[in-house]
Amino acid sequence: MTRAKSMRTRQAEEQLRKIEAHIQANKRPRWVEINPNGAGNENGNGTEFHPKLQFPNYNGVEPRAWLRRSDRYFNIYRITDAIKKLEMATLHLEGYVKALYFSFTSLEDK
Repeated sequence: MTRAKSMRTRQAEEQLRKIEAHIQANKRPRWVEINPNGAGNENGNGTEFHPKLQFPNYNGVEPRAWLRRSDRYFNIYRITDAIKKLEMATLHLEGYVKALYFSFTSLEDK
């Protein structure tokens, strides 16, 4: 009985190794093509490739950490325009911070 059990265990371990190898072989990062000059050709000259990153959401906790992560995002994707930065940041506000921001901007419009 132990021999049959060890045989099943070895078969299960082998199956897991095959599954893990398949997962590792098919794991491809999502990349984003960035072309800062708007130029380039089919050979990819003038382009850079960066991993696709999520812009960090902000819910009112740890503002300095969120600002550091946001700055890193802007640096990686070479976003320098202050208006674009503001638009991107306001899209990723959550909870009471989002309500506070939009109530503040609606008061400015009046």
